[in-house]
Amino acid sequence: MRQHRFIIRLLAVCIVQNTAEARECISRLPGHLYALGDTFEIGAELRSFYLGVSVGDEMPSTSLDGREYQNNVMFGLRPMATWFPHQDLSFVGEVELRYRWPGWVANTVQGFDFRPNQAFVEYAPKDWLLVSGIQAINFGTAAVLDQRFASVLGGYKGEAFHLLGFFGATMREWTRSATNSMFMRYAADTIGWKTLGPGIDNFVAGAMFGLYLPWHLKVQALYLYSGPAYEWLRSHAWSLSVKGPIVRRRLSFVLDVVGLLSNDGFFLPGLVAELRGQPWKASTAPWLALGAASSFRHDQKTRLAPVYENLSLGLLRRFSLYHGHVFYFRGSWKVTGYVAPFASYYAQSYELDDISDELDVGAEVTLLAEKLLFRAAYIAVNLAPEAAPTHAGYFELRFILGQ
Repeated sequence: MRQHRFIIRLLAVCIVQNTAEARECISRLPGHLYALGDTFEIGAELRSFYLGVSVGDEMPSTSLDGREYQNNVMFGLRPMATWFPHQDLSFVGEVELRYRWPGWVANTVQGFDFRPNQAFVEYAPKDWLLVSGIQAINFGTAAVLDQRFASVLGGYKGEAFHLLGFFGATMREWTRSATNSMFMRYAADTIGWKTLGPGIDNFVAGAMFGLYLPWHLKVQALYLYSGPAYEWLRSHAWSLSVKGPIVRRRLSFVLDVVGLLSNDGFFLPGLVAELRGQPWKASTAPWLALGAASSFRHDQKTRLAPVYENLSLGLLRRFSLYHGHVFYFRGSWKVTGYVAPFASYYAQSYELDDISDELDVGAEVTLLAEKLLFRAAYIAVNLAPEAAPTHAGYFELRFILGQ
């Protein structure tokens, strides 16, 4: 029971479930922690990745070393510990030890890298929540907010609605807006927090409101003030997120309406919409999603206005809500209890003659009660444009060291 409460509280820190699952490689560790007595739990997750890339045109890595073919290997270990000295009080700590070959973008020397993944204390009596420390805060599809902060978050979280406020600071090393949470090189450092230095001088403040309605509808609203070190990037953002079923257990929708007011007074609205469905009711039925995202009034200048760039959907590329129009398809089919083939396609364009895209095709194998995961995929980038395409092979192995 203690472990179940911890899992629920850990998810509460994130506030809502992500609707772009591929973005952060969600850990399976909390459900497999070793219990040491009644108040202490430990575990770890070991991850390894290989990405072999035949580099085409218009890729961020093209200008880094000029190699036509690149081998990239990474190993990561995330030890985690939780302590419950009281029924309503929890301490959570998780660090990330990483080894990268041929090296980091910011540190070209081969070797190890270290960062705290999360480290917070939580007090949650009944319907109230107060969390302080390094934590992840996200909202809706996270096109506006999906970030790791050193922050304080708190408020009311009842069964009918929740109202939460937060204040925090972040740094470049804590960013979450990449498909693979430990593999950042091919996610271009282009806008928002990605352009800033490593110092904790990028502040945010905001509030989130959620309302649970009949027919399983969920409505959420967000206000976010971003105050990075660069004054021209400071902005106000609003988002309204609605999700729920269209046909129960068959078809559902997610809708995010976004607005951003930049420091110079320019207003940039945006929209994210997604339909999800399963053709039939069964644990092995295929899962399909069709989505689109668009920023209105966008151009080459306004793409630099948003602080966040968190609509990361592909395995290799980052697709931003504020880079024009995005259209995508995703699907997976758990044909057995262990094997699930998947495919996804993403296309983004300012105009019809300016297109970038990505195709991902592969399979995921889960064994040992979800403690062992293997994923392999073929990735192709820039198939539609006239530029030379990039082809890649992606292999991932994850293992839970826990119960």
